[in-house]
Amino acid sequence: SAQHNGAAFPVGKAPVTIGRNKASCVVVYQEGTQGVSGVHCSVSFDSATGAFTLTDLGSTYGTYLINGQKLNANSPVVLRPGDSFYVGDKANVCRVEVEK
Repeated sequence: SAQHNGAAFPVGKAPVTIGRNKASCVVVYQEGTQGVSGVHCSVSFDSATGAFTLTDLGSTYGTYLINGQKLNANSPVVLRPGDSFYVGDKANVCRVEVEK
């Protein structure tokens, strides 16, 4: 998203949380960012399968795949490298990639 200006955040087996809460989240959006909850969602990576897991953590405005499909809270969804998703609003897009 524009707030993070293309910054990369390492993701491993332990989930990385995304949201506005500085104390709980690794990827932190500014207070007042439209559509982003305090603790919004998490992403993890399984090196054995090469897949990412995205989980909405009961956010108020929802977590969406880039095609607009809304995730159900606490129901993990598998993402492949290069896939994108957004938190609450399309302005808050994130992409998962494997570093080469």
